[in-house]
Amino acid sequence: MDYLSVFWACCFFIAFIVTASDLSEQIGATTFNLYVSILGIIFLTLGFILPLGFEMDLPLTKTGIFAIFANGVFYISSWVLFFKGASIIGATRSSMLACIEPLFAALLAIILLKQILSVTEWIGFFIVLTAIYTFEKK
Repeated sequence: MDYLSVFWACCFFIAFIVTASDLSEQIGATTFNLYVSILGIIFLTLGFILPLGFEMDLPLTKTGIFAIFANGVFYISSWVLFFKGASIIGATRSSMLACIEPLFAALLAIILLKQILSVTEWIGFFIVLTAIYTFEKK
Protein backbone atom coordinates (compact mmCIF):
# COMPACT_ATOMS: atom_id res chain seq x y z
CA MET A 1 0.00 0.00 0.00
CA ASP A 2 1.30 3.40 -0.95
CA TYR A 3 0.70 5.60 2.11
CA LEU A 4 1.50 8.80 0.24
CA SER A 5 -1.31 8.07 -2.23
CA VAL A 6 -3.70 7.37 0.64
CA PHE A 7 -2.67 10.65 2.28
CA TRP A 8 -3.32 12.65 -0.89
CA ALA A 9 -6.60 10.84 -1.50
CA CYS A 10 -7.74 11.82 2.01
CA CYS A 11 -6.67 15.43 1.42
CA PHE A 12 -8.60 15.61 -1.84
CA PHE A 13 -11.63 13.96 -0.24
CA ILE A 14 -11.61 16.56 2.55
CA ALA A 15 -11.36 19.31 -0.06
CA PHE A 16 -14.30 17.76 -1.92
CA ILE A 17 -16.41 17.60 1.26
CA VAL A 18 -15.71 21.25 2.13
CA THR A 19 -16.43 22.38 -1.42
CA ALA A 20 -19.52 20.16 -1.62
CA SER A 21 -20.84 21.58 1.63
CA ASP A 22 -20.48 25.16 0.40
CA LEU A 23 -21.98 24.34 -2.98
CA SER A 24 -24.87 22.42 -1.39
CA GLU A 25 -25.77 25.50 0.63
CA GLN A 26 -25.82 27.60 -2.54
CA ILE A 27 -27.73 25.33 -4.93
CA GLY A 28 -29.38 22.89 -2.52
CA ALA A 29 -28.41 19.37 -1.52
CA THR A 30 -30.85 17.72 -3.91
CA THR A 31 -29.54 19.58 -6.95
CA PHE A 32 -25.93 19.06 -5.89
CA ASN A 33 -26.35 15.28 -5.49
CA LEU A 34 -28.15 15.02 -8.81
CA TYR A 35 -25.26 16.82 -10.55
CA VAL A 36 -22.62 14.69 -8.81
CA SER A 37 -24.45 11.52 -9.86
CA ILE A 38 -24.76 12.68 -13.45
CA LEU A 39 -21.06 13.62 -13.47
CA GLY A 40 -20.28 10.12 -12.19
CA ILE A 41 -22.27 8.61 -15.06
CA ILE A 42 -20.33 10.74 -17.54
CA PHE A 43 -16.95 9.66 -16.11
CA LEU A 44 -18.03 6.02 -16.06
CA THR A 45 -19.16 6.26 -19.67
CA LEU A 46 -15.86 7.89 -20.66
CA GLY A 47 -14.07 5.06 -18.85
CA PHE A 48 -15.71 2.59 -21.22
CA ILE A 49 -14.95 4.66 -24.32
CA LEU A 50 -11.38 5.80 -23.58
CA PRO A 51 -8.53 3.34 -23.01
CA LEU A 52 -7.86 4.14 -19.33
CA GLY A 53 -6.33 0.79 -18.42
CA PHE A 54 -9.12 -0.90 -16.48
CA GLU A 55 -11.38 -3.74 -17.53
CA MET A 56 -14.90 -4.60 -16.56
CA ASP A 57 -17.02 -7.58 -17.51
CA LEU A 58 -20.50 -6.41 -18.41
CA PRO A 59 -23.54 -8.65 -18.71
CA LEU A 60 -24.46 -9.75 -22.18
CA THR A 61 -28.16 -10.40 -21.63
CA LYS A 62 -30.92 -7.82 -21.85
CA THR A 63 -31.90 -8.62 -18.26
CA GLY A 64 -28.38 -7.96 -17.02
CA ILE A 65 -28.08 -4.68 -18.91
CA PHE A 66 -31.48 -3.58 -17.61
CA ALA A 67 -30.43 -4.52 -14.06
CA ILE A 68 -27.33 -2.31 -14.25
CA PHE A 69 -29.34 0.57 -15.73
CA ALA A 70 -32.08 0.24 -13.10
CA ASN A 71 -29.48 0.06 -10.34
CA GLY A 72 -28.01 3.37 -11.54
CA VAL A 73 -31.40 5.05 -11.74
CA PHE A 74 -32.41 3.91 -8.28
CA TYR A 75 -28.99 4.78 -6.84
CA ILE A 76 -29.26 8.36 -8.08
CA SER A 77 -32.90 8.62 -7.05
CA SER A 78 -32.20 7.29 -3.56
CA TRP A 79 -29.51 9.90 -2.86
CA VAL A 80 -31.57 12.75 -4.23
CA LEU A 81 -34.60 11.65 -2.19
CA PHE A 82 -32.46 11.10 0.91
CA PHE A 83 -31.10 14.64 0.85
CA LYS A 84 -34.51 16.08 0.05
CA GLY A 85 -35.93 14.19 3.03
CA ALA A 86 -33.02 15.33 5.19
CA SER A 87 -33.89 18.93 4.41
CA ILE A 88 -37.46 18.26 5.60
CA ILE A 89 -36.96 16.12 8.73
CA GLY A 90 -33.33 16.94 9.56
CA ALA A 91 -30.04 15.22 8.91
CA THR A 92 -29.87 13.33 12.22
CA ARG A 93 -33.31 11.77 11.95
CA SER A 94 -32.92 10.92 8.27
CA SER A 95 -29.55 9.28 8.96
CA MET A 96 -31.07 7.18 11.72
CA LEU A 97 -33.96 6.15 9.49
CA ALA A 98 -31.44 5.21 6.78
CA CYS A 99 -30.21 2.51 9.18
CA ILE A 100 -33.44 0.63 8.40
CA GLU A 101 -32.16 -0.17 4.90
CA PRO A 102 -30.04 -3.20 5.95
CA LEU A 103 -32.96 -4.54 7.96
CA PHE A 104 -35.21 -4.46 4.90
CA ALA A 105 -32.44 -6.05 2.83
CA ALA A 106 -32.24 -8.88 5.37
CA LEU A 107 -36.02 -9.31 5.41
CA LEU A 108 -36.17 -9.40 1.62
CA ALA A 109 -33.34 -11.95 1.56
CA ILE A 110 -35.28 -14.10 4.04
CA ILE A 111 -38.53 -13.83 2.08
CA LEU A 112 -37.33 -13.87 -1.54
CA LEU A 113 -34.07 -15.82 -1.37
CA LYS A 114 -34.94 -18.16 1.52
CA GLN A 115 -31.87 -16.86 3.40
CA ILE A 116 -31.42 -18.13 6.95
CA LEU A 117 -29.89 -15.73 9.46
CA SER A 118 -27.57 -16.94 12.19
CA VAL A 119 -28.24 -16.22 15.86
CA THR A 120 -25.63 -13.45 15.80
CA GLU A 121 -27.28 -11.85 12.76
CA TRP A 122 -30.71 -11.98 14.44
CA ILE A 123 -29.27 -10.38 17.58
CA GLY A 124 -27.73 -7.59 15.48
CA PHE A 125 -31.02 -7.20 13.59
CA PHE A 126 -32.97 -6.65 16.81
CA ILE A 127 -30.31 -4.37 18.33
CA VAL A 128 -30.50 -2.06 15.31
CA LEU A 129 -34.30 -2.22 15.27
CA THR A 130 -34.49 -1.44 19.00
CA ALA A 131 -32.02 1.44 18.68
CA ILE A 132 -34.00 3.01 15.83
CA TYR A 133 -37.30 2.55 17.67
CA THR A 134 -35.85 4.08 20.87
CA PHE A 135 -34.39 7.01 18.94
CA GLU A 136 -37.72 7.70 17.24
CA LYS A 137 -39.66 7.55 20.51
CA LYS A 138 -37.32 9.98 22.34
